[in-house]
Amino acid sequence: MQYFSYNISTEIIELAEIYFPTDYTSQIQKKHTYEQSLGGRYLVSKIVEENWGVLGFLPRVDEGGKPVSEWGFFWSISHSQDHVYVGVSGNPIWVDIEVIRTRDESLFGTFSEQEWNILGEKNWESFYILWSAKEALVKRHLGWVDDVVNWQLVKVEWISEGMKRLFFTDGGSREAVYSEAGNEIVMSICW
Repeated sequence: MQYFSYNISTEIIELAEIYFPTDYTSQIQKKHTYEQSLGGRYLVSKIVEENWGVLGFLPRVDEGGKPVSEWGFFWSISHSQDHVYVGVSGNPIWVDIEVIRTRDESLFGTFSEQEWNILGEKNWESFYILWSAKEALVKRHLGWVDDVVNWQLVKVEWISEGMKRLFFTDGGSREAVYSEAGNEIVMSICW
């Protein structure tokens, strides 16, 4: 499994535009997140090339926008502002990244008091840890962003400084997500 976080730079965009065929980049240009999408796909392609030996891999999505798995590996991309988080694995993988920023405190009500008590602090970093972890779960279960409220935090294990393993339930199944916070971003991954 390989996963990385990058700042999308002009250099990465230029390399991606050279690397991918024009018809491929023209499809991505329709997206309002062109640079993040193109940069993330380029990074996935380079990871695939380096770790699986597949040259010229073109990350594709289905009609619903979900990554199409080919060649025996799976990939996931998330972006927030100029940050991108990519994951590639031999098993299904889902990632999410969020830039920590101050917003209207009414958003704290998105999560239950029980969840806040389990996490320990009610602040913006904690909010984005919960949000990012739940968004990775929603991607895993092919849901919608509104589905984050269906997953309830039931336990947290501190793995290392900034890294947590969060356990969630939707009333039936139980899932674990790894989340890491630092440098004003939160990254979450589940597989």
